[in-house]
Amino acid sequence: MYLITIVLGLFREAYVKGQVIVPGDLAATAARLDEYEWLWRLGIAAELAMTLSGVVLMWVLFLLLKPTDGRLALLMVFFGLTALAVETAGAVLLVQAILPGSASYLAGVDPVIRQSMVGMAMRAHEYGFGIALLMFGPFFLIAGTLIRRSRFFPTTVGVLYQISGLGYLLHSFVLVLVPVFAGVVFMVVALPIFVGEATLCFWLLSRRFDDAASSAA
Repeated sequence: MYLITIVLGLFREAYVKGQVIVPGDLAATAARLDEYEWLWRLGIAAELAMTLSGVVLMWVLFLLLKPTDGRLALLMVFFGLTALAVETAGAVLLVQAILPGSASYLAGVDPVIRQSMVGMAMRAHEYGFGIALLMFGPFFLIAGTLIRRSRFFPTTVGVLYQISGLGYLLHSFVLVLVPVFAGVVFMVVALPIFVGEATLCFWLLSRRFDDAASSAA
């Protein structure tokens, strides 16, 4: 499930948005969205699939980390599920971005206004995703703490998870307070986030789940 989440996330962020969004050019972005509507919809489907696999991942991590500290593991899951719920709700804004170009009842609306509607929907989704990351911040901090204390998971992963949690919290507040720096902050924290998640993903893949759960106990 972790590998699915990582692959779908890279597909959505790197490929779909890279093909559709033209930085600083709303008119070109709206035109490409009309041209690649099918790809954008595929990206929405990828986002929804990520949230589904994310729920299963929360369950797996809870089972693996519960023996270390059951109450803390439960708190971790609460933060994670809240983040996934916010992220799922934000997918509505990705659908909304399509409507100005595809909805027949908006055909008579001035193209500039429709382009603005597309831009507003995309920008609102960025803020919604940032709020979801705010909830992922405590999730990663707690998960990192439990991973370090378990004495079975790689300690480095726990440290990277804690760094990721701080990075998510920092990015979310910067996005709200000083949005002009949000992109820079995210690029800085993206590397430890990716390395930490990828390391844990392949560590889990290299072991049978039952063996990992029994060893974590």
